Amino acid sequence: MQALRRQRGLCEHGRVRSACKECGGSGICEHGRWRHKCKDYRCARAEADTQEKAAVALAAVAALEGETAQRQRQRLRQRRSVASVLL
Repeated sequence: MQALRRQRGLCEHGRVRSACKECGGSGICEHGRWRHKCKDYRCARAEADTQEKAAVALAAVAALEGETAQRQRQRLRQRRSVASVLL
């Protein structure tokens, strides 16, 4: 019987696993509501997404600034080597 329930995607309570509040299914939020209808869950998720996007953007800017600084150092080294050859 248990194997049959698992094959159909049912939990031990006889419900679809993702929709069972008692099992803590993936479709149910920590407030006991459907995730797609829970305002608290959606707001928390949106805030987390915003923070993640901001972190990615900051990392990209930092990488670009680091790359720019590296290029400036390379150019300075090239100029110094050219100047030393000319002198």
